[in-house]
Amino acid sequence: MRLKSNDFNDYYFVPKTCGYRLGNKVPSLYVEGVPENATDLALVVYDPDVSYGELTHWLVWNLPVDIGEFTDNNLPPGAIQGTNDMGTVGYYGPTFTNGLHHIHFLIFALNIYLPLDSGSNRLFFDSAVRNNFIDHASLIGMYQQE
Repeated sequence: MRLKSNDFNDYYFVPKTCGYRLGNKVPSLYVEGVPENATDLALVVYDPDVSYGELTHWLVWNLPVDIGEFTDNNLPPGAIQGTNDMGTVGYYGPTFTNGLHHIHFLIFALNIYLPLDSGSNRLFFDSAVRNNFIDHASLIGMYQQE
């Protein structure tokens, strides 16, 4: 399974417009090679380079396995978004004022539809995904605000 973007390549800079203050736009994402026995996809976007540990930027689940290209603006019916670490539901882009940060886009192929309510946080997301994923793929983008 592979996660890709038309906006940036693995270990390259994500567009500045993905930053919260500069557009807060999710880069285009698409997944290839989803296992045939998967029933659902779930995505977490996070930054492990913050001073206090890790910051969750976006949680979304109940994505169809044949989703093709997607962003936060064209999520299919039934897709559910969780609460990011800034306390809002949906995507919250990077807002850093200095230093290089690695933004991890991690997608899971699952054997169930996650039984989580809209607005669930990362703790509930991780717990639900932990024992129900078949495969996963990641895409890492770099972000540095000037």
